[in-house]
Formats: sequence, C-alpha cells, structure tokens
Amino acid sequence: MTDRAGERTPDTGHAFQGGTGMSALEAAAALGLSERTIRRAIAHGYLNAVKRGGVYRIAPDDLARYDTWRNVSGSLAPRHRPHPQPPILLSGRARTRPFNVPRPLTPLLGRERELEELRARLLDEDVQLVTLTGPGGVGKTRLAIEAATTLRDAFDDGVWFIDLLPLTDPARVASAIARALGIRDTAGRSLIGRLSAFLARREALLILDNFERVADAAPLLVTLLGACPRLKVLVTSRVSLHVSGERQFPVSPLECPDASASLTLAEAASSGAVRLFVTRAEAAWPEFELTEANMAAVAAICQRLDGLPLAIELAAARAKHLNPPAMLTRLNRRLELLTGGMRDQPARMQSMRDAVAWSYDLLTPGEQRLFRRLSVFVNGFTLGAAVAVGDEDEPGAGNQRQLLDGDPAFAPPGSPSSVLDGVISLIDKSLVEHAREPVGEPRFTMLETLREYGLERLEASGERDVTQRRHTAWCLALVESVEAERVGLAPPAGGDRLGPDRDNVRFALQWLRDRGEASTGLRLASALWPLWLERGEVSEGRAMLAAFLALPGASSGEPARARALCVTGALAQALGDHDQAAELSREALIAFQHLGDVRGEAFALNTLGLDAMIQGDNASADAFLRDSLDRFRSVADPRAGAWALRHLSSVAFRAGDVTRAVALAEEGLAIARLAGRHLDVARLLLNLAHAATLRSDLERAEALGKEALDLFQIDGDRWGVADALQRLGQVVFEQGELARAAALLDASHSLFQEIGDPEGLVSVVVLLGWLHRAQGSPATAEDLIAEGLAIARRQGNPSRIASALLGHGALALDRGDRAAAGAAWKESLRLALA
Repeated sequence: MTDRAGERTPDTGHAFQGGTGMSALEAAAALGLSERTIRRAIAHGYLNAVKRGGVYRIAPDDLARYDTWRNVSGSLAPRHRPHPQPPILLSGRARTRPFNVPRPLTPLLGRERELEELRARLLDEDVQLVTLTGPGGVGKTRLAIEAATTLRDAFDDGVWFIDLLPLTDPARVASAIARALGIRDTAGRSLIGRLSAFLARREALLILDNFERVADAAPLLVTLLGACPRLKVLVTSRVSLHVSGERQFPVSPLECPDASASLTLAEAASSGAVRLFVTRAEAAWPEFELTEANMAAVAAICQRLDGLPLAIELAAARAKHLNPPAMLTRLNRRLELLTGGMRDQPARMQSMRDAVAWSYDLLTPGEQRLFRRLSVFVNGFTLGAAVAVGDEDEPGAGNQRQLLDGDPAFAPPGSPSSVLDGVISLIDKSLVEHAREPVGEPRFTMLETLREYGLERLEASGERDVTQRRHTAWCLALVESVEAERVGLAPPAGGDRLGPDRDNVRFALQWLRDRGEASTGLRLASALWPLWLERGEVSEGRAMLAAFLALPGASSGEPARARALCVTGALAQALGDHDQAAELSREALIAFQHLGDVRGEAFALNTLGLDAMIQGDNASADAFLRDSLDRFRSVADPRAGAWALRHLSSVAFRAGDVTRAVALAEEGLAIARLAGRHLDVARLLLNLAHAATLRSDLERAEALGKEALDLFQIDGDRWGVADALQRLGQVVFEQGELARAAALLDASHSLFQEIGDPEGLVSVVVLLGWLHRAQGSPATAEDLIAEGLAIARRQGNPSRIASALLGHGALALDRGDRAAAGAAWKESLRLALA
C-alpha cells in the first residue's frame, strides 16, 4: 500500500494550522480503518485534509471529528454535506469485523512480490473481481488466505472464506455463500436478492476457493457485484471465469535458483523454492540443514519439480529417508515419489498425481486427448507442431498410418483453428502456458510434472505409438526444411528455427534409436548437421550417427547410409579425427557415385579437401576442392560452390599465394551475398580479413572481422563467433591494444573449449601465448604455447605445429637458449615448406 492518494481523490481545501499532520495511511491505522476508506471520506468531503507533495495531511482535530461523527451516524454522511459539523465527542469501541478465514499454521514463503501485487489489486477501487489462476499445487489458496489475513482491516464489514470444493452443481454456489454469511434461505425474495440486499452497502471481501468445478456459476458473481458496489470477490480456480470485470491474477510456480557450479549458499538460501523445501524438510527431519554439500541437489530438485509448492513440499517430506542427491536421482518418475501429503489436506492434494488428475478430469474428452498428445513435446511447441500431433482423429487399428514411410512433410488433417482453440482452453485451465520468452513464432509449454502425467495417460490410451510417430514426422519435416535452407535449396526463412526445438529432435532421435528404426534415424540425424556444426555439438552428432550406423538395418537404406557416412566424416574432420574423416568420406564418395548422386559426391570431396588442407597436403586439397566445385556447379548449386571457393581460398593462403586467395574469396563472397547466405558471407569476410592482416591493412581487417562477428551472432553460430573473436583478437594485438586483445582472445578460447574444436583451440592458445609474452608473463606464455603445441601434435596438423613452434622458439630465445630456439625454428620451417 501507499500513502499517496490517487488522482481521483481531491484536496478538500480545508487547511489546518501548524504541524505536518497525519498521512492517510497513518490516519487509517489510528482509527482501525482501511486507507481506502479514509481516501473515500476525503474525496466525499467528510474528512478535512490538505495535499502536500502528493501526500494527504490530516489534522488530529479533524480526524477526531470524523471519528466521532462516524461512530454516531454509523454510516457516511449525505453527499451534500462536504464539511459535516463535529458532534460532541463520545468514546466508543470499534465493532468487531467478521473474519472467518482459516488461520494457516505455516508461513507463506517466496511469495512476497505476488502478495504485494495482489494486495494492491484488491485495494484498487476499480477492481471488484480477482481470479487467482494456476495449476494444482501452485499455492493459489495459500496466497489468497495470506492476502485476506493482511487486509482484514481494509474491509470494514468483514471477510468471508467459502470453500467450494464439495460442490459439483453450480446452482448451489449461491446457497454456499448465503450459508457462510448466515443468511437463511426462506420463502419470499430470491436468494440472489437476499444476498444483494445484505451486501449492497457493505465493504466486504468474499473468498471463493476451488471454483473450477462450478465455473458455470461465474455469471452469478457478476450479478452480485453489480448490485453491491463496495463488495469485492477473490476467486481461486484452475480455470479462468471469462466474465465481465474479471481481473486474472496468474499464480506462477516459485522461482528456483540455477543449480550451476557458481551457485552460492547465500543465493540458494534466499530462493523461495529452496526456503520452502528446507522448511518442510526440517519439519519432517529436524536434523536437516542446507549446506554447501547439498545445496546444488536441493536447487536441482526444485527446478525439476517446476517450482510447484505442493510438489516441493511432498518431496521435502521424504527428507527423513532420502538425502537430496538420492531424491534427485528418483525424480525421473516424480509422480511415484511425490505422495504422502498431510492428512488434514484434501485427498487431491496428498499426491501430485491426484492433484494433476483433478485438473485432467475437468477437461472435455477432446481436451483430454489434446493434452495427452501435446505431452510428447519436450520444452515447448508451436501451434504448427501442435496441429501435427493433435488432430482429432481417434488413433485405432484402422488408421495406424505409417507416417514416416511417405512424405516427410506429412501433416495430419487436424484443423489449425480447432487445435488453437484447444490450446487456448488448456491455457485457461492452467495445463499449458505461453513460453516466457517466445522467439519468433509464439511457443507454448507444459510443466514437466504435468507432462509426465500426460505421458502416463497417453500410454494408457493406446495412442503413444501413433502420437510419437506424428511427433517424429514433424521433427523430420522441420529439420529437413532447415537443412534445405542451409544448403541453398530453399529460401531462408530467417531466425533460429532449430534451436528452440532441439530437445524435441533429440527426443525423436532417441525414440527411433530405441525402436531400431535405422533408416529414418540416419535420415534425421544426417539432416541435423547444420545444428551439430553451428552450435558446437559435433561430438554429440558423431556419436548419434555412429549409433544409427551400427543398427542392424543401417546397411539396407543406401541413400540414407551414404549421407550419414558423408556427414559423419565431416564431423570427424571438425573434431580433428583425420583417419576417420578420410575413411568415411571415401566410402561415402563411392556410395554416391554408385547412386549417381552428384551433389553427394561434391560434399564428400569437400570434406576430403578440407582434411588434406589441415594435414598440410595443399596439392591434394586443391585437387579435391576443385573437383567439388565442378560438381556443385554442374548441379547449379551456387551456395555450396561458395563453400568450395572459400576452402580453395584457405588452401591458397596456406600455400602463400595471397593474391589468388583474395580473388577466390571475393568470387565466393559475391555469390554468397547474392544468395543472401549470411553465414557464408561471414566466413568469407574472415578470409578477406586474414588477407588484410597479412598485408598490414589492420583497419580494414578489423572492419571485416567486426562485420563477420555481427553476422555470426545474429545467426547463433557459436563456432563462427569463436573464430571471429580470435581473428579480431589477432588484429587488435598487432595494433598494440593488449588489454582489448586479451579480452577478445579469452572469449574465443572459452567458446572453443565449450565447442570442443581442437583446431580452433590451437590457434587461439598460441596467440594468447604471444600476448602474454608481450605483457611480460613468460611463464604463462610458455604454458600456453606448450599446450597449443601438444594439441597440434595430437591432431597431426603441420601448419598449427609450425605456428606453435615459432612461439616456442621465441620464448627459448628470450631465455637465452639459442640452441632450443634454433631447433624449434628449423622444425617449424621444415613443416611450413613440406
């Protein structure tokens, strides 16, 4: 609350002499009234006040006159008495306000912000109906009780709590309210009329708990509120009421700390979710204590339980028998663990499964079907994805369609509008929610606790297999459409379309792998190569492809197998595994030749050329890449041709032909810009930045590097960002800005480590070594260059070894060890000339 009066409340203009007076808030506290009542009295002229700096000031004598007048009259004075004459002062005690709200036996934790917002909402003169919405177990009732308890003095005529849990008939809601208010149901005036007459002039608050099963009674509330302008109603419900005047107040799960290595004990202990867990765990087992050793597990438990208070309480009750790490390992099947609630709670709140089942049972059969089908999505879905799995056909023996054997872009015939209506209904019923930070197309998500229940119901319905096939078909269509954009076979749609659904794709891959469906699995995993490479998840991609290639049916699907061999070879090359890269790429080349797939041949040759270049065989690299370029041109694939030109440019750099390298890069850049391929443009810009650096045109090199970095960041290409940071770091280093160069190179080093790219690591580590040498830290420089040399030798990359040996020699010379310096430089020269 605030003691600043609203703009609707005018200054009475009746000043007082001397002193500062009391604020509206202080005056309300002195009389045991609500601030809203004081403000209304000022607005209607019943209480004299002046406004200073936006805050009302009330003279003690004026407040005494108002209090006496109020006690004598028992009601507000007539509207046309702006300054009522003060009657004789009489002593009297304020009458007792009705207050039948349950007294909680435990404190409310982690809801400070929501409580303050709800209090403000209930004190707003323009608001009469507030609905607390949210899933079962989120704490709606507890928040409502706390708000009513802290505002008991704000409602002069009482606060009543009415539990509607026993009701299933909306027609009985009026009777339940009347019974709580002590109004007898007699003949004569209608019950609604008697309720309206009783509450018409009262400043009261009704709390209607568990409204979801009698939601059809919502119009009754509108009628009642229309007849009672000073009445307020606070509803708790798992579904929205959708009536005039309703102000929805969604109650979200508790915020949970990030269970990362950087989490501190103080951060964990300040989290509402962790505080709730600890409090309930201590109640179950007094010896429980939050410590450095268990805080990460407790934070992870709260995260896995979606921050749902009921789920956290049920888990914490197990603290006597399970320590947090042991509890965490059992949360893969959380609904089995989250049982054994307090006996004084309703049966539906004694286990998490019962709490979710209560909401599920309120759905129509069509909504239940959509809810359980949407549970196959991991970490959210778009409307298009929901349509793909949620069509209204009943899966059965007659329509177990082989979705993955035909068109990969198969979309079931569900109506987008009907599915959207269904999703909106599930949002209104607190079973689905909007993603908190939607990117691009709006996304929806489901709490993991609800999703687990949905999967249980999906399995029990017999729909799991066909729904999972629809989900996998949708993932395949998405991934192949993004791949087509990446290789120039389709116009780019813009944005990161794969990133938000990476967990959905992983789920589909695992399902295919578990079922042994090698051909489709190879097809899906192979099409993911842009994600594997651009997000630095190369090891995961190679492992997944290897697993599918090892399945019994992998050898039968020749086109899918050939592509998988080619992609796996490219991933092996990115990881520095030259033997596997060459072996798989040659095997893929033969398979593509057998199939007559010229584009496939070009890709295999591209990998062979890159691998030869990295191993220092520039002649073979040039030959492979020229053959690749010829094939890309023969199938009119200019985008892929730009790749080959970029790689040929890199070979020319390594051969020392800077002029040819620049010409090839500029040719590729023109193609990439024309095609609108931002990532290709960025990589070619780095080639040209490298040429500018070699020519000592550092200003141009920096400008080109910055443009490339911006493009990589826009597209979310982590490898490209790391490479651009390294190139910019080198340019800035050569400009003599050591501190700025250190920041750029450190950022590049961290990214390359996360990605696991040994080639990139060698370059940035050696550059950091040179930087520390320039900063006068020879020991650190020695360690870094030794690390880079070791990585380069493990990878067998002659050019990287030569670069590290140059630094090694320089450091040896700094120490005065001319022999060691000479040996390092001779080996470096030999490798460079090989």
